[in-house]
Formats: sequence, C-alpha cells, structure tokens
Amino acid sequence: MAFKVYPEKVIRKQILAKVKPTVKNKGKHTIGQIIIDSVIISPYLKIPNNHKDEFHIHKAKKLAQALCIDSHMYNGLIDCNVKGNDYYQHLRDTQF
Repeated sequence: MAFKVYPEKVIRKQILAKVKPTVKNKGKHTIGQIIIDSVIISPYLKIPNNHKDEFHIHKAKKLAQALCIDSHMYNGLIDCNVKGNDYYQHLRDTQF
C-alpha cells in the first residue's frame, strides 16, 4: 500500500495525540523521541508543522521510518484506524 498524502497539521495532531512522543525541542521544528520501557526506540522524530501544506510521500516515508512502521500502519495511524495502544504494542512486538 502506498503512503497517502495528508495536510501536515493533520499528521501533527495525530502523532501528538496517539504516539505522544517525548518532545525535546519546540523551536522552528518540533523534535521528539519515542521511548518504551526506558529504551529509546526513535531518537529523532521530526514532527510536522501546524499548517495546511501537503505532507508528500517522500516526507511520509521518512516519518514512517522514524516511527518504525510501514505504509499500511502509517496510513491507519493518520486515518484513525490504529490507536496509540496498538502502535505501542506493534513496537514492543517488533523491537523486543
């Protein structure tokens, strides 16, 4: 399945609400980390800005890679099919 194109503010909202990364920097670009059971899974997660511009496929691929998920789970995460708990369970299953 291919990555869908969404507005950046939609992706930002879903990541902050579902993934709940530990935010390290709130400057021009919001940078976060994903930590599970004191283990850093994603040390550098660049969270999209809060504007209407489209988040194109090449950026989506990089974000999905930082989130440690494939295109199917990425689309589900943004479309509200995948809940935050499901995302974290996927990371536990694949990382440990």
